[in-house]
Amino acid sequence: MILLAGVETCFISTTARAEAELVAKDSIPFLDFALQSGYTLNEGPDGSVLLVADGDAKNPGQIVRYDPVNGTFNTLISFTGNAGERPGRELVSLSDKQLVYGVTSTGGASGMGIIYSLNVSTGKQTILFDFSNHHTARNPAYGLRKVDDHTLIGVVEVNELHQLFTFDINSGIPMIHYISRENITGIDGLPVMLSTNTCAFIKYQGAQPAWAQSVTLAEYNLQTDKVTNTTKIPFHMGVASGLLFGKDSCLYLANHFSDQYQENYEENDFLFVKYDPRTRIVTHHATSPKDLTVFGPPTATDRQGNLIGAFLYGGPDNAGYVFRYDTQSDKIITVKMWAAGSPGVMTSSSALLDHSNGLYYGFSSSGGKNGHGCFFSLDSFNQTAHELAQFRERE
Repeated sequence: MILLAGVETCFISTTARAEAELVAKDSIPFLDFALQSGYTLNEGPDGSVLLVADGDAKNPGQIVRYDPVNGTFNTLISFTGNAGERPGRELVSLSDKQLVYGVTSTGGASGMGIIYSLNVSTGKQTILFDFSNHHTARNPAYGLRKVDDHTLIGVVEVNELHQLFTFDINSGIPMIHYISRENITGIDGLPVMLSTNTCAFIKYQGAQPAWAQSVTLAEYNLQTDKVTNTTKIPFHMGVASGLLFGKDSCLYLANHFSDQYQENYEENDFLFVKYDPRTRIVTHHATSPKDLTVFGPPTATDRQGNLIGAFLYGGPDNAGYVFRYDTQSDKIITVKMWAAGSPGVMTSSSALLDHSNGLYYGFSSSGGKNGHGCFFSLDSFNQTAHELAQFRERE
């Protein structure tokens, strides 16, 4: 549900855009959607920004479209029932410049989740596959990624373990790739495509992903359905990110640092572990800052292949900052140091987007006009940030 200038609207269609444009320029609209849930940002094939809320007990999830050109918001879909519930955060586009593809982990005819396409102009959803119709697979997780112009890849639960699946949009039938046959007990996070035939994925080893003692990184050939290599990567601080593909064609994982684990923190701990799939060599990179308190691990890369993330605290006002990690120079570069009261105070690393228009878009949990967090844009070149929508106080 979106509230613009105090007017509650359950669905703002494109026909209501004119009304949204009537909002005074000095008035920042309220954006209320699944505030207790997680959310992330995707760039639509039309240049829009798609805000995905993965839902909570009260709200099964939404996708909201922000138009950077005219500054308007409209809800494309509010998930419920047969239309799916609890959407995966990562959307992907193929050759059609009006469609994005995604999954929901629940909902559908029998609550098993769906694969769907969504028209980013009209908000029309098409259910491509309902996992109620599959004899073993259910509850797809995380989202989707692209294999080629007609094939998607994702993760689905089979017999309580996460397995890979590929989905051809022309045939409409998912193919399950049983990773557990290779003595690997499931998958954590979405795979990264190394080529059209080979992907890489990780499996945490430990009590929980936030405090894993090690990670198994595997390379998998989709044509032969075989694991071609496994590498065990030890961690001192635990793992806090999925696999990211850098501009140097290497894979990166981020260590987990927070107040909760300060007793385990050492000044020379590394933030990133690098895996080169060409040599299969693991190295450690980027020594952590001395004033580190809470490190928000990167969950995205920018258009140049650098990793982008945020430190929740730090800086003169202890308001945190957005950073870019250059994988080639092995340096952390400050993109924006936040001041108290600015839009980005306590920026979420899980919701940073480097848009093709040259701006960063993100969410903060404490910044903005009312101090309850906001959706903002950031020009990394001139260091200016603009609050685009504000959140109400969380319950």
